[in-house]
Amino acid sequence: MLKMGVVRTGLLALLIGSAFVPAAATGADCDKAATQREIEECSRAEFESANHALETAYNGYLAPLTGRERDLLGKAQEAWLRYRDVNCEASAAIYAGGTLAGTELVACKERLTQERLVELKRIYEEPPFPASQ
Repeated sequence: MLKMGVVRTGLLALLIGSAFVPAAATGADCDKAATQREIEECSRAEFESANHALETAYNGYLAPLTGRERDLLGKAQEAWLRYRDVNCEASAAIYAGGTLAGTELVACKERLTQERLVELKRIYEEPPFPASQ
């Protein structure tokens, strides 16, 4: 498996920088969000930021891959996106008809997207075994 040491520094800087985008992008002070609309706006901005970071990281990890490795990562990402969306719809369905349904949908997608970022980093940046001493 190809490790992307060269890509790592740039991706990490981008991911760290994108973590600070949501509050500024919404125009709302998300730490003080009190109304359902403010909470939803902040949740949506956090999801959009995480999703952008995931797309950037995914494309960075995909770029140097070829052949079977590239094909498998593409298939895995497509399957994961379907899983995330359906899983979060199921999670939000518990609140169907209520004001929390939309917030839960977006919060779930943001949470799983952050988890996917960590998973991709583990796969493509961390050694598969401890370095020998």
